[in-house]
Amino acid sequence: MHPFNKSDLIFEGEIQSRLEEREGLIDSVLRELKAAGCRFDELVDRLSLDEAITNAILHGNQSVPTRKVVVRAYSTPECWGVEIINEGPGYDWKSAARKARTTVNLESPAGRGLTLILGSGADVHFLDRGRRILIVRRLAMDKNTPRAHG
Repeated sequence: MHPFNKSDLIFEGEIQSRLEEREGLIDSVLRELKAAGCRFDELVDRLSLDEAITNAILHGNQSVPTRKVVVRAYSTPECWGVEIINEGPGYDWKSAARKARTTVNLESPAGRGLTLILGSGADVHFLDRGRRILIVRRLAMDKNTPRAHG
């Protein structure tokens, strides 16, 4: 389920699947969220967005430079969210989310992104067979465990 409408869209940008392009996109997203009055954790939310875009490039688009990554940011009075979309074939996100919750090698630079995103306190929605991930922050956050939604 996508909790946002087109009228909630405050930003849309895209990059080609090159890691060096992600930083400017992240800065633009966070700047627009801030301008819309959204409160976010500069470290946790920046890192979650970076990991989601990196995963879209490396795993979703399989580093094919002609494939694009689209990022959309939304804002409502109740919550804000960022959607990351890739052009890859999709994947078994339920299995990946289960593994991310139970197994992580903190000494490896790979495999930590989904663990970090799921542990960030946001609601995480996997859409379109994992080709789209939506990270949602409620303005009045409760202390429940974040959930992965399909």
